[in-house]
Amino acid sequence: MGEGWIATADVWTRATGEPRHLGKLVLVGNQVRFTYNREAGDLPGLSLVHDTAKLAGETFAWPSTEENPLPPMLQALVPPVDGRNLQRRILTRMLERRGVFTARGPDLEWELLLLEGRNAIGHLDVFTDNTVAQAWYQTPLDGAAALDLDAPPLLKLASETLQGTLSARTIDEIIEIAELHPTSGGAMPKVLLPISAPEHNQPVDALVKFQGEEYPDVIRLEHAAYGVFERISQAVPERWMTAAEDAVLLATRRFDRADGPAGADGVGVLDAVLGDGRKGSIVLVRDGDAAEFRDDRRDVAHAGARAVLGPEGRRPPPV
Repeated sequence: MGEGWIATADVWTRATGEPRHLGKLVLVGNQVRFTYNREAGDLPGLSLVHDTAKLAGETFAWPSTEENPLPPMLQALVPPVDGRNLQRRILTRMLERRGVFTARGPDLEWELLLLEGRNAIGHLDVFTDNTVAQAWYQTPLDGAAALDLDAPPLLKLASETLQGTLSARTIDEIIEIAELHPTSGGAMPKVLLPISAPEHNQPVDALVKFQGEEYPDVIRLEHAAYGVFERISQAVPERWMTAAEDAVLLATRRFDRADGPAGADGVGVLDAVLGDGRKGSIVLVRDGDAAEFRDDRRDVAHAGARAVLGPEGRRPPPV
């Protein structure tokens, strides 16, 4: 990275309902600085430990290195550095289509943050400037064309993700669909898309996960875990699954964007889903408590054993 001023961005939040400016982000030399808006004293902070009532107008700084190019709460908005990661491949291809060919390192992470860092899980939205932010918030997500889960572009993406044969052409096809909907971070293959869901007249803002080749059946296991929660009268988000021999995907309505019992406050955090094919059971771990539920359905037990251990006996990454 060069010396002196490099780039700026603006961080917004919709935590109080209406979009509001939280502060200014500056990349300068080998440092990332964030200054809180003086009017942000009633907003949640960039970090959980930041009391904005006391910190409005204050500046914080983090070193930008090859290992940690962004502050951790913002790095979480960017897909991990992995050449096989679906989300990262989509985003880097989007940059190339826009004429941005940043090679690697902190410069690339910054560009990915500006492209991806909005509409993610959580309240932080990152934009190149306030004009872009205002335009984004004025564009209704439900105005975009919604996809059926059995639409050819989605099935093709699901099939190639499962088989490990994802092509540049398929990535371009999904970009044409998802351009206004930045994809999600995380290790498991997923995209954010408006979908056409049964019994809904309007598009549903959904997180669509795909079965990858590394951890067989983990998507089926997640679907089964939702079912277990329903059986014990726990609130779960709406979901829709498509499963075929060569394509498996699970769409979940974004509960972090809803109010009431299906909203973020009403859905418990699922820390882990464990399966044991020998015992025919599923173990759910939530908020530090574990509960085991026996399920004699062979497909559920088999999915649990394979998803937990994976092909090489390793536990899967977070889903």
